[in-house]
Amino acid sequence: MRAPNHITPTRITSLCWQLIIPALILAGCGGGTTGTSSTGGFQLMGVTEDAKRAPIASTEMNVVSGSSDVVLLESQTDSSGRFSMELPSEESSLVVDIQGSRSTPLVRALTGQSIVSTKLAEDSAGSVSFNDTFEAQVDTSRLCQALEAENNQIFQNAEPLPSECFVTLSVRAHGAPISELRARVDSQCDVQIAAAQPDSSGSIALDLAPVLSSQCGSIEIVVSRVHSGLQSAVFPVFTTR
Repeated sequence: MRAPNHITPTRITSLCWQLIIPALILAGCGGGTTGTSSTGGFQLMGVTEDAKRAPIASTEMNVVSGSSDVVLLESQTDSSGRFSMELPSEESSLVVDIQGSRSTPLVRALTGQSIVSTKLAEDSAGSVSFNDTFEAQVDTSRLCQALEAENNQIFQNAEPLPSECFVTLSVRAHGAPISELRARVDSQCDVQIAAAQPDSSGSIALDLAPVLSSQCGSIEIVVSRVHSGLQSAVFPVFTTR
């Protein structure tokens, strides 16, 4: 979906992601790896760490399709061991190759545009695996009518706003209880919106009306794992202000 032409949104903050691997930790915040990208794809974020929990800096890494074994992206970690990348939305399974060691496959739980945040860890034997992975996306079928989403970003397309304006996210946790995930709204204004956790179906609903109706200059929705400050999926919100 394209953002309406009449909107002149103000970009909130850059997207930040984190990915960790026991021996490798991958984390990214608005930067990291370079390489090919796919418009409208899904985002994979992280930071690399070796078995001694040291970042794997400026190191080549390849992302391979888990179904066809084709290399999707050739890139490298940054000076802090971080990376972020965009991959084709149709890819359902991925393998990461770092320094010749291939990870176990990462199977996506959602289809289309989503944000995947994970830990990618390498043990003392050099084996690489994904840990603490979760995936989140905007549920476009359950958006307030005054909002629309494109490429994991949310746009306000109508004003005035109704008294309630919900954004619903679909989340999936890999290898951990889905209840460990939380979503919150971060902004530069004083309006507070309580953090929410997924229901039994993996949906998180947040009412953005109080924030969008204020004079906030920065809004974003952050999904993270409880008791972990290392990973988050960030959904920027753009307004007509």
